[in-house]
Amino acid sequence: MNTQIKHLAIQSDIQDRLYGFYTELFHMTSFSPDDRGAVTDGNIGLNFNQRSPGRQAGLDHWGFDVDDLDAVKVRLQESYPSVDLLRRPPTRPYATLGSHDTDGNYFDISTKKQANRTGVYAEGQIVKQRFRRIDHVLLRTMNASALAKFYMDVYGLGWAKEPTDGPTYHLTDGTTTFVITQWRINDFEGGGIARPALDHIGFTVEDLEAFKEDLEALKEDNPEFAPKAWRESAEKEARLGLLRRCEYGAFQLWDPQGVLIDVSEAG
Repeated sequence: MNTQIKHLAIQSDIQDRLYGFYTELFHMTSFSPDDRGAVTDGNIGLNFNQRSPGRQAGLDHWGFDVDDLDAVKVRLQESYPSVDLLRRPPTRPYATLGSHDTDGNYFDISTKKQANRTGVYAEGQIVKQRFRRIDHVLLRTMNASALAKFYMDVYGLGWAKEPTDGPTYHLTDGTTTFVITQWRINDFEGGGIARPALDHIGFTVEDLEAFKEDLEALKEDNPEFAPKAWRESAEKEARLGLLRRCEYGAFQLWDPQGVLIDVSEAG
């Protein structure tokens, strides 16, 4: 079965600033300058969802495209009957169903046959893949080993690299790496504790030094699009130290909402 990670969603009250940050710095694009709710790198869409009461701001969930929804349903019924599927409202142009894994991490499911796909998700829309693109996403969760098996059993993801003894597992949809790592409270020693959830987005760029220069230019020319202010402190360094443990990143930053990002140079 062919499953692909096709979108990531950020809950935010500052959609225009996020749009400016990702289009200016990562060269992502939308199909209309009037639609600032979603951009794409040519493969994955990044949604800036208006945060409603009761929703926490930040990196919220991801979305799978599957080519055989019936097969997903059968696999869940046979092996994971506690996992539910929920029909999403027709206003979602990138989600047929909502679902979750055995740790309760929520994600969307879509199919190319979905009739209401619009914008960057519309079938037939062509966007040239950017040199600056989403390369990986990392999930911190309570049962990393079991979840790696879940996503392989149900959604057919494969190994990006052969597993060792944990606690981190590297899966792939053939293009994007899905990193699942064990959530441990001791990992947050010295800094603020983040709940089990999506941790960060990883990008590759064509030239890391050029990217850093672009970041400095963005801060100078468009400070409203610059990364969120973060007071220098031991807690900040502790949290960034945890982010730096991800083997795919060579440079770390965050967006105006505070979503963590790591960046590497394409090989």
